[in-house]
Amino acid sequence: MNSRLNEQLVLRNGLDLVELPRFAEKLRRREGRLEERLFDREELRLCAGRSESLAAFFAAKEACAKALGCGLWGEEGLGFHDLHIRKDEKGAPRLELSEKALELAARHGRLLSTSLSLSHTASLAAAQVTLLFTCPE
Repeated sequence: MNSRLNEQLVLRNGLDLVELPRFAEKLRRREGRLEERLFDREELRLCAGRSESLAAFFAAKEACAKALGCGLWGEEGLGFHDLHIRKDEKGAPRLELSEKALELAARHGRLLSTSLSLSHTASLAAAQVTLLFTCPE
């Protein structure tokens, strides 16, 4: 008997919006300390100091935590450095999850794929994350 016949596909989605003026002000007030807390070196390199890109990357981490059903704070939550935003060979954003994030994801089944979409306007940055799992019926 094929075990895959007894599995179902489950999509989990997360969406987050960040107000750009407010986020840029927080970055300015913290003089680089906030960036180090929220982003790793590769993310900072990819954003090249552009507050709209940093806001979109921040929104992506929040959206991923929502899709995983946990927060980015507290004992069960993830840290900002547990979720990494990267670019593929064509420049499209993609997610990399730490071991801790993968352990949290495993509560929902076997993670098959991740999808990340980023966008921004003059006033808002947005991120949408979709996680595809298989889980036993």
